[in-house]
Amino acid sequence: DHQPQLLFTLRNVDQQDLIAKAGFDLSKKGKRPASAKVLASDDLSQMFGIEMAPAIPPKRAASGEVTSKRSVPVNADGSSGPAAVTRPAKPKEAALERPKQTQRLTPAKRRAISERMRQYWAARRALVKTQKASRSS
Repeated sequence: DHQPQLLFTLRNVDQQDLIAKAGFDLSKKGKRPASAKVLASDDLSQMFGIEMAPAIPPKRAASGEVTSKRSVPVNADGSSGPAAVTRPAKPKEAALERPKQTQRLTPAKRRAISERMRQYWAARRALVKTQKASRSS
């Protein structure tokens, strides 16, 4: 562990040569996986023990008519039975209801808020100091 280069010397391997060849195989593009690693799509149902319907190409709409099917939600268990009930979206007008004019803070209210915040942070500092003192004791 003190001299890892001795491993290369013992094996008669040039470490610079290994570094040069390290990424060479990764730079080749377009390489396809071996056919043994690719599953045949025709016997997937037999392989997994499930029944699968054959793939049917979609029918084209006749002369510009657009047809659409209503989608059927699928439950977590995989069945296409009744799924959770969805509610219609609320109208956007409810989100836009805001007061026309915001209320301005008076100087007296600003001073009161500032004083309240100073007291709050002073209390927090005192609490932290007491906690630190109790930990160190």
